[in-house]
Amino acid sequence: MINYLHLSIIIIFSLLLFRLPFFFRATFNWDESTFILMGQSILDGNLPYVELWDLKPPLAFFSYALAILAFGKSIISVRLFGTLCVMSAAILTYYICRSVWSSKLSLLTAIIFIVLTGPLMDGKSVMTEHIAIVPLLGSLALLVSSDKLVNMKFFLVGLLMGSACMIRLNLAYVALIIGLSYIKIVTHPSNISKEYLLRVLQTPTSNTNQELLKVLEQKPEFIVKNENVWYLQDHPEAIALLEATLKTQYTLLNNMGETQIYRQISGVAQ
Repeated sequence: MINYLHLSIIIIFSLLLFRLPFFFRATFNWDESTFILMGQSILDGNLPYVELWDLKPPLAFFSYALAILAFGKSIISVRLFGTLCVMSAAILTYYICRSVWSSKLSLLTAIIFIVLTGPLMDGKSVMTEHIAIVPLLGSLALLVSSDKLVNMKFFLVGLLMGSACMIRLNLAYVALIIGLSYIKIVTHPSNISKEYLLRVLQTPTSNTNQELLKVLEQKPEFIVKNENVWYLQDHPEAIALLEATLKTQYTLLNNMGETQIYRQISGVAQ
């Protein structure tokens, strides 16, 4: 078992091996030079895209401004900032991989990550990819940390992914794919009655009763029910499940003609 002290030592050694020799040369990539100029312009009190302009999201330039502000006005400061970003990303890579692999294999993955973001792959300079991958991997680490995603965790995941997209705009595709993987198919109660749709979108054995059970297992605080439950009229087992759940776990809050509003009985969710 690898503890975090050993992990940090190995990662720092790998980073110094692959990145330290390239700390001192002024220019490797003109994109990096442009981003540094944009960052310095912000520190000089200018708004982005006014005095200087480049086709990148604003957090890219603020990231370089942060590097200069925190470590000083030199190329070494920017390279040090980039190295810290790669170190953070490597640790996050290890953490994410530990959810499915052994510690040794996860460490190997982190080292491979360092190699692939280093000079062998034209990573001598500090690019926006080195910075944006930190919040992106941070959001993934939060997602794999627990199966029970609370509202605050969703907020932090969205905040980190949004930050990554505002550094590298093309990461919006990654955020979209990850977001869609957590969106439930059922967006309206009537959708679960369409078993042909459920079988296409989920599995060939999906049915209305199972999908209703999934909805009820989320233990919503309120349930709005139509008197005739028209969207379940062809599924008596699902109607019986809904009625039994409302009878044992919910209380009638308001009866508005053909529509009833139920609220979960206190303590049932715990």
